[in-house]
Amino acid sequence: MKLAIRAKSFLLSLILVILLGIISLIIYLSAGADTTILLVGGVGSLFILISTYLISYFYTQGAKKMAAILEKLEKDQFNSGIGVADHDLEHLTNTFSLITEQIQQREGNFNKQEKKMETLLQALSEAVIALDQGGKVLIFNKTSEKFTGFTAQMVVGKHIDEILHIYGGDEKIIISNYLAKPDELATIHRERGLQIRSQDGKIFHIAVSVTSVVFTDEENHGFILTFYDETNQKALEEMKLDFVSMAAHELRTPLTVIRGYAELLNSELGDKLSPEHQEHLHRLEFNAANLGTLIDNLLNVSRIERGSYKIEPQSLDLVSLVKNAVTDLLDQANSKGQNLSFVESAEKIPMVMADSSRINQVISNLITNAITYTPVGESIKVSVTPQGSLVSVSVQDTGIGIPKEALSKLFTKFFRVSSVLEQGSKGTGLGLFISKSIIAMHGGEINVESEVGKGSTFSFTLPVATSAQTAQSAAQFGGLTKTGKGIMINPERLSQRMAGRFSSN
Repeated sequence: MKLAIRAKSFLLSLILVILLGIISLIIYLSAGADTTILLVGGVGSLFILISTYLISYFYTQGAKKMAAILEKLEKDQFNSGIGVADHDLEHLTNTFSLITEQIQQREGNFNKQEKKMETLLQALSEAVIALDQGGKVLIFNKTSEKFTGFTAQMVVGKHIDEILHIYGGDEKIIISNYLAKPDELATIHRERGLQIRSQDGKIFHIAVSVTSVVFTDEENHGFILTFYDETNQKALEEMKLDFVSMAAHELRTPLTVIRGYAELLNSELGDKLSPEHQEHLHRLEFNAANLGTLIDNLLNVSRIERGSYKIEPQSLDLVSLVKNAVTDLLDQANSKGQNLSFVESAEKIPMVMADSSRINQVISNLITNAITYTPVGESIKVSVTPQGSLVSVSVQDTGIGIPKEALSKLFTKFFRVSSVLEQGSKGTGLGLFISKSIIAMHGGEINVESEVGKGSTFSFTLPVATSAQTAQSAAQFGGLTKTGKGIMINPERLSQRMAGRFSSN
């Protein structure tokens, strides 16, 4: 195209030169020399001016038309058309028209997709809120309005903490503090539950997920908050807990009568019964005790999930508590030909802050499980070791082990390993759930390591009691320390008291 324009300009200039030559020749023939020179000079100047104007005109008009086209593109005036009559710019016009049509088509497709995404977003049953890097609201869908009582027009551009009123138990949760720490928010939901209160006073039980997203580049990121309504699910869980609690209480009364009569028969007629009848009586007592344990577990689960399960931490001699638990279960292990032992630590074990009865329940449950799932002739070792500001209790067995895929579910309610079910072993799957809940209430953790065919190691930690806590417990109990067997003398005073007792004899 540029070559065509230049060729036409050159041809026009050539024609003008020829005309100028003819005019100059005529003047030369009809006038004198001086006059001829003046006329030729004047005509030459006129030629230069005309040529410059014509060339400039062609290029300027083309530039103006191109500028007009680009201006329309810049203003998105795709529908106004790009008409250029000049044939020199026909190819350029066609090219720009094609580009315009493609841009217009893509913009139309983009608008359709945008409307489709907007429709889907507004139709979601979950609340979705998009935030920029600073925590200001970018997107606020319809379900979010239900949870908060605000409309999108009211909140877009505002900081998220001005809008959301979320609570974990009695504590208000500042959501912006957890945008970069979603795991901590999940822990609060798991342990205490999360509620959101709308501006009109409605309360919803929710689960919240936080996702970090990159909008355009690595420096321009934000967050997506997704809220799931658990209100109906929570109501159903409350109904189940009510039923379980009511059923357990109703079962406890007749069970108490059964156990009472079984104990009476055993004490009054035990020696007079035949071996067969004595066996029947022992089975009655054994199964009544198991049923009592089941009822207690159901009630404990109900209390834990309602948040009414309480602990009373005191300065506790954990070594004595564990030794007592091992002694209590020694006969049960011996009956299966197992070697149950307590492994002494070479290090001094500090006192811990714990509820002795609750921790005794955990220890007894772990040892009982080890006895149940360890074959005849195998060993079970129980130990207590210090770990900085914590004390760890471990129960290690050489039993059947637990499949790797089952480990993550082991501490959930009613979960039982499939291999255990195949062996016909009885149980409810509540013991480990209760144990984990008790340890969590004490600020500790419970873990398991296991390999199929080689055995398992269950361990939990408890925080060490500070000097002030130990002194407070000593003052409360008059220098005595709780151990799980009621009250026993603190080890520091044991030698003095025993010496005094023997000297008095």
